[in-house]
Amino acid sequence: MVRLDNLGHLPDLVRDSRLNATIEYVEGQVFTVHKRPVRHRTRPREERWTHEKYLGQGGFGVVSLQRKDITTTSQAEFRAVKSIQIPQSGIQPHVSLYVRELEALAKFSQDKYADFFVKFYGWYDTPGQLHLAMECCEFGDLQRYLSDKEKCPGGCLPECEARDVACQVLDALNLMHKERFTHRDIKPANILIVSQPPEPWWVKLCDLGLSKRIEDVTGSSTIRGTPGFIPPEILVGHNSETTDYYSADMWCFGETVYRLLSGNPAFTLVQLLEYQQGRQKFPDDLLKSRQVSQEAMDFVESVMAPHPSNRLDANQATMHGWIAPIQPPGDDIDDVHAERSSTTPVSPSQDLQGPLEKTIDRVSGTWTVTVPYNPPLQATDGNSNESVEGNHASGRDSRAANADLETSSVGSSASTTPTSPNVRQETEKLREQLQSTAYLISSHQRENKLCEAETLAREAVKRSTILLGKQDIVTLGLRDHLVRLLTAQGKHAEAETLGRENVGLTTRIHGGNDIRTLNSIYYLMNALESEKKYDEAWSLGMQLIKGHKKIFGQEHFKTLQIMRHVCSVLAPKINSEDVITLCSQTLARHRQVLGDEDHQTLSLMNNLGYILRKRGQNEAAKEVYRESLDIRRRRFGEDHQETLHTRVGLGLTYWEQGEL
Repeated sequence: MVRLDNLGHLPDLVRDSRLNATIEYVEGQVFTVHKRPVRHRTRPREERWTHEKYLGQGGFGVVSLQRKDITTTSQAEFRAVKSIQIPQSGIQPHVSLYVRELEALAKFSQDKYADFFVKFYGWYDTPGQLHLAMECCEFGDLQRYLSDKEKCPGGCLPECEARDVACQVLDALNLMHKERFTHRDIKPANILIVSQPPEPWWVKLCDLGLSKRIEDVTGSSTIRGTPGFIPPEILVGHNSETTDYYSADMWCFGETVYRLLSGNPAFTLVQLLEYQQGRQKFPDDLLKSRQVSQEAMDFVESVMAPHPSNRLDANQATMHGWIAPIQPPGDDIDDVHAERSSTTPVSPSQDLQGPLEKTIDRVSGTWTVTVPYNPPLQATDGNSNESVEGNHASGRDSRAANADLETSSVGSSASTTPTSPNVRQETEKLREQLQSTAYLISSHQRENKLCEAETLAREAVKRSTILLGKQDIVTLGLRDHLVRLLTAQGKHAEAETLGRENVGLTTRIHGGNDIRTLNSIYYLMNALESEKKYDEAWSLGMQLIKGHKKIFGQEHFKTLQIMRHVCSVLAPKINSEDVITLCSQTLARHRQVLGDEDHQTLSLMNNLGYILRKRGQNEAAKEVYRESLDIRRRRFGEDHQETLHTRVGLGLTYWEQGEL
């Protein structure tokens, strides 16, 4: 039987995660025994785990539940053990694949990744099998939840919940891709649930691809992947040498989100082949029937483009409008390990007292939140003019550039750069806690709890300003949150004042062509539009379009998205001739990038017809409406709502000319 005893040199992470294990059979029970070196005198010399039951089975092994022997602990502890069959021959040339995947499991089990990935406790082998000991999630996987008719009628989630889950999975996938690892089997069955409604969603990614690597080792000629989650490029012709597995991951992620929103697969096999060859449009009719938002449909389609090179990558996907609003503003995900459980409904006063300390029960999926006393940050040198924040999210040292900005710190009118490790550690804890608070604010806003969200945002802004400074990236992100909330509640004057100040700060700190500055401009533009200050809002909209083109390019989805927003929200309210020019250019760009029959293209076509009609350019309006009507008839049929709506627009144009 094959074993992995002679793997040669192992990376430190893999070597250190190996468990010393023996299998014992006592009175019909199977025990896995882990022995420790003698030097661990303060802990039991061995751990004994007994097999409880099988949790699942796949083509390459089984997953079992093990319980820690009650004689060695006062509290029941459980773990899941995945046992994978090792090929009987041909293993030696593929040792590096095993090592690479074990390294991924060990790497993403570091504490800083704990919120995103199922914890990996270690590995051991027996003749013919490799065993992976992992965190056990009592609630099981997402597929089981979706299949539960009582918990999940219709087999899908409300859009706000689907977006929450999607955001967490995308965070994990983005981390993997940044570290040059791919998952290769994203699906609901590989998303484990730590907490579920009525508590906030908290999910973790598992199965980081080891079984897929082993499938490659066996030389199987079958199509690899879970049926229904196979990207079209792999379905029509798989070449492991050239396949872009990063893009393949994004397709599987998109299919997962589609199922969360609709309860059904996106394609049949025949439809997928038609879609891959450009003979079928993206199937959004089912999503529309579920009242899924246009932004959500745009997102799913953008990660499920038929050609891999046209799909959003994981990092781009985090910036999509459907995902971005619930991403905590500020630090990059590599530096901020967002604590998902902080979305537990604690009161605003509790949430803002100090860094949250959590005790998580892996078996029950519950946690306890305590709020310790948090002493104020102390500056180490009152003569320094450098700020407490280090702006680690952007990877830049912005202190010199921001020295002229007014800042605040505890106990001193001039903030200083802390040199004490304790102070730096407290600052990082504060950042992480404020990021989690931002996540909770977004959650309240999605649930239309605007007053609660505003109260939380005001207190968070106040605390962040005092302890990190007004110009800190976290503070600015929280202030943008507050502008959105004020605008949504009709508090126009305050929203405008704060929005203008935010734009001034972000422009001075990051420059005019930085995405953080553009975000602040976007929120100010919306505040001005709600005050009916359309001309100034239009000017900001043009600035946004110019900035997005410079950063992302003319055909990027973010650029197209902001162009659509300006054309649909502001253009009908502006009398400038520039309006028709912009709307015509936006329509032309969408036709070029997305095609004539895309829903967004058709919406822009009707929007242009409406604007032309309102400006008295009826002949041009009729031409646009007629073309839109022809396309909608072909795509939807004569009696479809989309077709009827366009017929109304065309009819009104004739009526205003006295031709009806």
